[in-house]
Amino acid sequence: MGIGAAAYGFGAGVFFIAYAIFELPSNVMMEKFGARIDDATWLNADERAALSAAIAAEDAQKAADSGVAHKGSRWKMLADRQLIVFCGIYFCISMGIYANTFWLPAIVRRIPGTNDITVGLLSSLPWICAVIAMYATSKIGDRTGNRRPLLIGSLLVAAGATFVAAVVSPWLALVFLCLAAMGFKSSSPLMWSFPQSTLHPMVLAPAIAIINSLGNLGGFVAPFGFGVIKQATGQVTVGLFALAATTLLAAVLVLLIRRPSAVSPSPTTDLDDAPASAEMDALSAKPAVR
Repeated sequence: MGIGAAAYGFGAGVFFIAYAIFELPSNVMMEKFGARIDDATWLNADERAALSAAIAAEDAQKAADSGVAHKGSRWKMLADRQLIVFCGIYFCISMGIYANTFWLPAIVRRIPGTNDITVGLLSSLPWICAVIAMYATSKIGDRTGNRRPLLIGSLLVAAGATFVAAVVSPWLALVFLCLAAMGFKSSSPLMWSFPQSTLHPMVLAPAIAIINSLGNLGGFVAPFGFGVIKQATGQVTVGLFALAATTLLAAVLVLLIRRPSAVSPSPTTDLDDAPASAEMDALSAKPAVR
């Protein structure tokens, strides 16, 4: 017995409701009972102390950059507009990713002459392209340290490609959906670098849980919304227009992310390299022989 498009969308997205319910308590429990540096038995005492000092220095810098350290209470710190911004960005990104995940085969099936096998093969192309794009953008972000333009660019590519995919022929739509998938999937890891560098360390675990929980509700809204639209109109074109608009909104929200100050390197020394470093310092102190 077949099911309607709306029922399919609801069933595809209902998982994310449970995800949202259990994400926050699980993250808080992991912070309380999870692994500690002292549990790293493969490190010696000096290495554990050096690692703890480096993390403490990094956390102190993040606390200073967060802008909410004066509030004192963890729950008061969570009342930060940055958290709302991150939730909004990730909600829009999740809508794009999961709308494409669940409805891409239906879009590909519009291509004349396709069957179940060719639909499956063609539907894999956007995600193959996305893997390459994710690696490339993450590599560039790590190298330059400036991920904001990459994130905005990825979202603009996703928005533009999604819009064009709604108005061109089915074959061209597949090409532009490949570009959209590259933009959506690249934006997700880029986005997650911002909460960890701008939020106060005291609230990082519950904040990430809240962002993940509320953001992933986009994985329910998009498939269900697409299903309702398709059932009402008989096509997914309007859904693609809506997806392009929400992705454009995410790009605008990125501009509201607080800019952290530059974190100076931690004054810790790699213990294994200490003798070599001392030797090099001694050599550099000797006068040059002419």
